[in-house]
Amino acid sequence: MKDEPKNIISKIISIITAIAVVIWIVSIIVCSHHKKVEKDNAKTEKKFMTERNISKMVLKHKAVTNWDNKIDKKLTNYELIYTADLQNVLIRADSCPILAISSILDVVKQEEDTYLAYFDSSLGNNPRIRFIIKCNTKQYKQINNQPIGKYSSKEYAFIVSVRKVLPPEFSTTDMIYIRSQCVYTVIGDCLDIMLVSD
Repeated sequence: MKDEPKNIISKIISIITAIAVVIWIVSIIVCSHHKKVEKDNAKTEKKFMTERNISKMVLKHKAVTNWDNKIDKKLTNYELIYTADLQNVLIRADSCPILAISSILDVVKQEEDTYLAYFDSSLGNNPRIRFIIKCNTKQYKQINNQPIGKYSSKEYAFIVSVRKVLPPEFSTTDMIYIRSQCVYTVIGDCLDIMLVSD
């Protein structure tokens, strides 16, 4: 009988300890879930703000955003993309600039207040576009003031008034092989630019 109160106390302590452990585990799960929700909300908010700022740029410059639809349609049908196809959609009769989103490759100072920014973009699965856009000092600073992480390339949204589309370089003997891996060069003037990924 004397051991019975000790057993009861021991059982009560075991139950309380088990409850405390369960509460502790649940609080950790709830806390980590809450942090994940906060992180997801922050990402969603950042994405929303980026999309809103891109929309403002597009409206401000009356830029065309769906220029690549015709090219994507050709790629979907496994048709070749010709330089003329890109010229027809990028050098517009209505003089409207286009919106492009591409990774930055390099920036070269051309004159005192003029820089050439090199961007690389992919069309569908194969062909790529290398944008070479003329930027002013303010636009250059928007690019240059962004910290670059090790091995990372920043993506920018930019409004560009396209002046010229150059064909890819390849020899006629290599045309079939290289045509699927070609890089078209698009030259134009930057009207606006913003960082969209870091």
